Amino acid sequence: MSMEIRGNYNYLGTNYGGQMKAEQECKGNGQPAVNSSNPQKPEEQCVANTNAVEREIRKLKEKKQQLEQQIRSAYGDENKVKELERKLGQVENELKRKDNDTYRRQNTSFSEKR
Repeated sequence: MSMEIRGNYNYLGTNYGGQMKAEQECKGNGQPAVNSSNPQKPEEQCVANTNAVEREIRKLKEKKQQLEQQIRSAYGDENKVKELERKLGQVENELKRKDNDTYRRQNTSFSEKR
């Protein structure tokens, strides 16, 4: 998923981490704008990319499903079930931490649109 800052896609109005600097460096509204300090130079635009974060979250969800399936298939082996449930708890905690807008904003990569 990628979004253009102040462009054709949704603009994130709050500033988080590296996003503030990227927004200050790359402003635009989808049309060439004139910079007041240099009237001949149009302002640059940036594209925000969350693909890596989405991929990471998708992998965690897949791992969670695999662990749940392994727990169902290991029914009867108490030690193995406990170990799998422990791993499942760790994956669920990591998923809670990462599957939200704040994490996505903090780990968004910005690049210049040319």
